Amino acid sequence: MTTPSAGERAALDAPGSRRHRSRPVVSLVTCARLPEPDADAELLLESLIAAKLDATWVAWDDAPVAALGPTTVLRSTWNYYRDLPAFLSWVNASETTTSLWNPAPVVRWNAHKGYLSTLAERGLPVVPTILVPRGDVRALGEWVDAHPTLRDAEDLVVKPAVSAGSFRTERGSTATLGAHFASLVRDGDTLIQPYQHEVTTSGERCLIVLDGEVTHAVRKSPRFSTDAESITRVQPSDAERALALAIVATIPHPLLYARVDLIDDGAGNLRLMELELIEPSLFLNTSTEGLWRFVDLIATRARSGNSSRRRNGNEGEDFGE
Repeated sequence: MTTPSAGERAALDAPGSRRHRSRPVVSLVTCARLPEPDADAELLLESLIAAKLDATWVAWDDAPVAALGPTTVLRSTWNYYRDLPAFLSWVNASETTTSLWNPAPVVRWNAHKGYLSTLAERGLPVVPTILVPRGDVRALGEWVDAHPTLRDAEDLVVKPAVSAGSFRTERGSTATLGAHFASLVRDGDTLIQPYQHEVTTSGERCLIVLDGEVTHAVRKSPRFSTDAESITRVQPSDAERALALAIVATIPHPLLYARVDLIDDGAGNLRLMELELIEPSLFLNTSTEGLWRFVDLIATRARSGNSSRRRNGNEGEDFGE
């Protein structure tokens, strides 16, 4: 029997080859044109292939749902907010043909930052957030005057309720943000928050939770429309871990991944800035343990056929969609 050459062995092991077709198929979802590089993309793909999975990238906005494998993991769908109806239509179609992670109900709920108000109503410590409905005619100053948490703030942050990254997010005073705020409200629901000055001192802490376990964390610098991010690996405190897990535990669906962004409010209290359940950067390049935990969790789901539609013990609860 002739031994295959190195080139033939590489062809056998290439994604989509006959040998790979006998392996569990995993689709990693991105978008056709990334707004910025994904630092985890190559590392994650190579690691999944090393774990004997037939893993490939699929762009949600450039491929039919039929192109998805049995297990699908949302990753860098970073343009979804620019056409949310189209993205959610894709998500809705996907949930009937593949095991989608995170599950479609989670994606639909998390796509609008009004979820912050929902979490606050559940008694969780959230950065004070005022949700202004699209088309509201009141000026920014009127909203500020009506809410003490805004009125007492040195600076404000305004942002679209459907956004990602730093899209149209600005910091300033009532006077300097008035026109920008009016423009945001004309286009869609808008958030007003008091600026958290501790972001520039102690920094925002991003805790990565994989299948209910905090695996690693980073410190992230503030980011507005023209800023670049600064990322530093940190060790989360016991209090940060406990709060992150408490927040994730309120979600009535199984989660493969979550990123919980926390801030110290200056009075010694931890508060939630954002809970990212759709397409967060997981900073896998900062944590070998986190990377392989993620790979193992994906592999387990792909090999077992574990459905993302199965609830995680909170039977009967839902987001009220």
